[in-house]
Amino acid sequence: MEIAMKRIYDTLLAGMLLAGPLFVSCEKDLSINPNPKSRMAFVYKNTEDSLVSNSFAYYEDDVVIDTVWLDVMLYGTLEDYDRPIALEQVTTGENDAVPGKHYVAFDDAQLAAYYKLPANQLETKLPIVLLRDASLKEENYTLKITFKPNEYFGQSVKERASRSVLIADQLVRPNNWDGTMEWFFGEYGTEKHFFLIQTFGGNWDDAYIEEEILAYYYTDQMVLMGMARRAGEALSELNAEREANGLGLLKEADGTVVEIPIF
Repeated sequence: MEIAMKRIYDTLLAGMLLAGPLFVSCEKDLSINPNPKSRMAFVYKNTEDSLVSNSFAYYEDDVVIDTVWLDVMLYGTLEDYDRPIALEQVTTGENDAVPGKHYVAFDDAQLAAYYKLPANQLETKLPIVLLRDASLKEENYTLKITFKPNEYFGQSVKERASRSVLIADQLVRPNNWDGTMEWFFGEYGTEKHFFLIQTFGGNWDDAYIEEEILAYYYTDQMVLMGMARRAGEALSELNAEREANGLGLLKEADGTVVEIPIF
């Protein structure tokens, strides 16, 4: 339900961005009272979490815009007025996302209402609006984001100064498909990924794995073992059907046979 509500909320934001001007702000102009010690930083658990993967492959073809919300927090003093937050892209030279093609530019006027730290707040969420371009079918693109100093905030906290979004329109390896996932479901592969989606439902992306699978690791690993057994049985049934039709075992594009550990 939570994921579904998030999807509805993101869709509403995306729709407003496509439709035109959001709304006219009734706020009066903010007086500039900069505090050079105030800085913004991205919020995430560890270094691996600094990369967010987002793929349009999970959605119907008519979904052409999506939103990733990034948590940010204040290092500095609270103020009793809203403070604009400025973002900018860090180019890496390797499949950098293109503004207006893969994402809505950060200086787009329609985003201004969202790019701010509310009065007397330490944290907020900033929307990164992604666009579904045909080029995403062939290659994945990365959008590396950092804070741009302005009259309200100085240079960001070094350790939390940037965050990256992987933009794709094909199945991509979830960032949290690591030791635990490999123990129960084996090495990652796109064919295995698609097979698990068909078998269990859900996207099997970062959020799904975190909320629906890894949550059981510390509470009830028998649930994970049961899921692995079910996946193994479903794979055996699929392979038997494929063999009967002369298709052979399910394999990845490189010829590796898809396997699920036996429990």
